[in-house]
Amino acid sequence: MGTEIKVAGSRCSAQRELIVAVDRNGAIGSSGDLGFHCPEDMAFFREFTMGKTLWCGRTTYDGVKSLSGRMVRQLNRGEFPDGCYIGGGAVYASVVDIVDRAVVTYLNMEISNADTFFDTAKLAQFSEATLVRKGKWGMVIVYDR
Repeated sequence: MGTEIKVAGSRCSAQRELIVAVDRNGAIGSSGDLGFHCPEDMAFFREFTMGKTLWCGRTTYDGVKSLSGRMVRQLNRGEFPDGCYIGGGAVYASVVDIVDRAVVTYLNMEISNADTFFDTAKLAQFSEATLVRKGKWGMVIVYDR
């Protein structure tokens, strides 16, 4: 059984936020795919993003197009609308410096043949970190400015 902590304002007091799952090496994908299957992370993603507008790059958009209860939109280059950014790698690299909140799942696994990474060192620019879930699969930390 994992640990769960509710985050004050997690229904989005942040205007811009990102949500990402990384493996032990900061990898987020392989060959345009997630590269992992973690039911606990998928359940958290669904819960956290429900009712929100989700922004992503073309490859991620082509992979998801629609998610029940959420509006998924493809991001145009240089565009930074309010909402929740869900990837991929180029989108994360372009928004990590401007988002109000970063929601990061640290998975206790390694993605084989990983070719897309999230720069976790960039999280040092956030002023507050809160553990929101923890289990054998990994943990979720919310970073706020």
